[in-house]
Amino acid sequence: MKKLLYIFLTITLLSCGGDDDVANFNVIVDNLTTDSAKITWIEPSDFSGDVIYRVVLENETVADGLQATQYIFENLDENKNYSGTIFAESTNDEQTFSNFNFTTNPITVLQGTVTVRTQAEVDNFQYTEVNSLRIEGTEISNLDGLSSLEIINDNIFIIGTSLINLNALENIVSNQANNGVFTQVTIGYNSNLVDISGLYNYIATSDVVSIYDNTSLSNINGLQLMEEMKFLGLNNCPLDNIPIFNTIKYSDRLILTNIPLSNLNSFINAEIIRNFRLTQMGNLENLSGLNNLTDVNVLAVLNNQNFDSFEGAPLLTNTIYPIIEFYCKDNSAISNYCGLIDWMINTEIYQEYDEYTGAVIYTGFEVENNAYNPTEQQIESTTECSQ
Repeated sequence: MKKLLYIFLTITLLSCGGDDDVANFNVIVDNLTTDSAKITWIEPSDFSGDVIYRVVLENETVADGLQATQYIFENLDENKNYSGTIFAESTNDEQTFSNFNFTTNPITVLQGTVTVRTQAEVDNFQYTEVNSLRIEGTEISNLDGLSSLEIINDNIFIIGTSLINLNALENIVSNQANNGVFTQVTIGYNSNLVDISGLYNYIATSDVVSIYDNTSLSNINGLQLMEEMKFLGLNNCPLDNIPIFNTIKYSDRLILTNIPLSNLNSFINAEIIRNFRLTQMGNLENLSGLNNLTDVNVLAVLNNQNFDSFEGAPLLTNTIYPIIEFYCKDNSAISNYCGLIDWMINTEIYQEYDEYTGAVIYTGFEVENNAYNPTEQQIESTTECSQ
C-alpha cells in the first residue's frame, strides 16, 4: 500500500508542476568541486503557506521535509553528470517541482603517477599537474590530448610508442627543479621518433636524462642540459651530431653507447664526470673534445673498434677525487695510453679487502683484449704507455 501511495503522490506532483509553477521556482547550482555541489532556490512566489522541500538526486531521495532553501551534495564522483529534482509542497497543498543537473569538476592535480597506454587515454587526458607521467604503447601516435598538462614534478617516461615527435609537451615544467628533488626524463624504444624538441624545456631542468633505442632519432640539436647532472645516457640512437652542451660541467654518470660520434666536443665544458663509460662507439678514436675535464672516478672504454688513443683530455689529473677505477676491454685498436699518465700517477686504484684476512678481493683495474694491455705501472711510464 505504501508503494502505491508513493507512486500516486509522485504522479500527482508531476501533474501539478505546470509551466507556470516551474517558471517561478528555479534551482541554481554553484560551488562545484570534484566531489561536491551546492544547490540553492527561492521559495515559490505564488505559494501562500509554509513550504517544505524534498531533494532527489539520480532518482533517489537524499533529503525530505527540508525547510532550508539550499542543499549541499557530498561524496560525489569526480567529472560525472548528475540530474535531480526539487519538489516543493506548502501547508495549503500547493505543489511544484524544478529539475536541475550539473557535472562535477574533474580532478586535474594528481599527486601520483599517471600511465597512459592507448591513444584514447591520451585524447581523454584531464590533468594539469601530475607527479609522474608514463606514456607507453605502440597505439600512441600523437600527444595532442596532453595539451592541458602544465606540470610534471618528478619523472616522465616515453616508452615503446609510435610517436614521431613530442609536440604538445613544449610548456611542461617541473615545480621540483632546483628544490633538491631529482627530475627524470626517459625516452626509449620509440622506433618512429625523429624529433624530441617538444620536451627540450623540461629536459633542460632535469637531473636524469636517458635517451635510448630510438632508431630513427638522428638529431637533438638545440637540446641543453643542467650544469650539474646526476645521469646522462645516450644509447643506441643514430646521433651522428649532438649539440655542444655549454652548460654541463658536472655529471655523476655519463654513459654513451653505440652513438656514431667522431669526437666528444659536445662535452667540451665538462670538468668532472664521476662515472664515464664509452661502449661500442665505432667512430670514436680518442678523447678529443674533453679539453676541460679534470676528474673522472670510473673510466670504462669497452668494445670501441677504432678507439686507439687516450689523447684529448689534457687536464685529467683527479685533484679532487684521487680514488679511481679503470676498465679497458675489447678495443682492437688501442695501443696508446699516454694521455692517462698524469691521471694514473695522481690517483690510486680502488681496491676491496677481505675483512678478516686483509687480502685484496677486488681491484678496479681491468685492461684486456686490446691491441696493447699495459699494467698500471706501464701506463704511468712515458716509455711504456704506448706500443
